[in-house]
Amino acid sequence: MAAFTVHLDENTQPAATHALVIGVGRYAHLAGGTAPTTHPGATGLRQLSSPPRSARAFATWLIDQYHDPARPLGSLALLLSEESPAPFVHPHTHAEQLAQPATIDNIVAAVKEWKDRGDHDEARLVFYFCGHGVSLGLDTSLLAADVFADEDSPLNGALNFEALRRGLNRCRAGQQVFFVDSCRSGSDTLVSQVGTDTVGRVPVSGNIRPEGFVPRGEAAVAGGGRIRHRGALKDRSREPSALRSACARPRPGGPRGLRGAAPRATRRPGPGAGAP
Repeated sequence: MAAFTVHLDENTQPAATHALVIGVGRYAHLAGGTAPTTHPGATGLRQLSSPPRSARAFATWLIDQYHDPARPLGSLALLLSEESPAPFVHPHTHAEQLAQPATIDNIVAAVKEWKDRGDHDEARLVFYFCGHGVSLGLDTSLLAADVFADEDSPLNGALNFEALRRGLNRCRAGQQVFFVDSCRSGSDTLVSQVGTDTVGRVPVSGNIRPEGFVPRGEAAVAGGGRIRHRGALKDRSREPSALRSACARPRPGGPRGLRGAAPRATRRPGPGAGAP
């Protein structure tokens, strides 16, 4: 089993679902962290308690209750940064595994592995992030646990989410679903202090879907509060239509909300929205 995966079906066929789940609550260089920065761009950014819990719950739900015979769960990678790290307990095997921390280097490596596992026409990719995020015009940066490690360019410790979405055009997976539950408190201050020249790391670059790839069906759900996966997706755990209908037809030019799947999390709030 790869370093980041907490669930891996060794008999996975090309038609499978591959998930990457990230929860960042403990930030080493924010106030209250192990090495807080004095950079003015960090003003207003704080430690978060709910993202690791939400990520654990979502990962557990996917393993335990996500049932799609057409694309069963083939793998799940989990990255967590939390105040008191504890093993993730697999709901079926009860095996315990300590998730790797959600540093930017680990996130980049995990994204590459996830993309490679799902590089099949029939595959479905599921991406989930919960933690601090920054709005930069049309772009969004997702802050890794070690953001501000580089005080000269703090967003080197962030993931450029919009570039990732565009880059995954170069992944053959015909269905790609993204859940982003990010707290944008402090976003304005960070942007005003560091600018927008660097908006985060890009693990997979690209833009146009290569000729010969199946059309990409894409869906995105974003919110400033917890994604209501328990009430939104859990009800459909034995009816994969929620994810399937969201990805059934490609949408050129950008994502759409998961209609009927997560109605409380389809609004993208502006800077200063409530914390997760």
